[in-house]
Amino acid sequence: MIGWWAWVWASHASPGFLDTVRPVAAPWDVMQQYAEWSEANGAARQIHCDAVWTDHVRLCFRKWEGQTRRWLELDDLEREGLTTAALRERIVRRGEPVLGSLEQVGVDGMAHQYWQIRDGDGWGVWGALKPAALARAMGSKGGIHVAIPSQGVLLAWPVGSPELDHVMAVGVREMYDQQADPVSAVVHTWDGSAWTILGEAKPAELVAPASPSPG
Repeated sequence: MIGWWAWVWASHASPGFLDTVRPVAAPWDVMQQYAEWSEANGAARQIHCDAVWTDHVRLCFRKWEGQTRRWLELDDLEREGLTTAALRERIVRRGEPVLGSLEQVGVDGMAHQYWQIRDGDGWGVWGALKPAALARAMGSKGGIHVAIPSQGVLLAWPVGSPELDHVMAVGVREMYDQQADPVSAVVHTWDGSAWTILGEAKPAELVAPASPSPG
């Protein structure tokens, strides 16, 4: 986590700066976590993020510096004359190629499929920023369910099967609990015009034998 302001921020940012910026899906409390971490390490730094799904997932930004990535901080944005809205638009513009890595996966023991984007550079979150494009790429003519259990993974499947919804929600929860970079266990639904919350699997449901084990 471009409009009319494009030429404004593009002219202010240092040459090549924006080419090094990548998106990253993050848990809702990431800004607070970062502030507390930086304070504990003797600094008072902040990151600034936009919302993907309010109360659940944020769109933040990281910057490549050599072979490493670091979180883009509020000071960086101010120095470069950037806003989170402008960065979000940049990500939306540049992210469509990620659909080329959209993978269809069969669910064990079921005549159903789900789709996944696994992208270590953070671009998978683009599918949640442009759900209509994601739905088209899936071949869906109805609604889709989407989840971002960890920073590098987006999972999606069509609306219409409560059994599949349960199995996938369990799989999402398992990934969320097991990954080193969890984001959210909550599944959201795109109906063609707006997002709603489908729900999330609770720990007691993780014994379900039909988990899709996304991978």
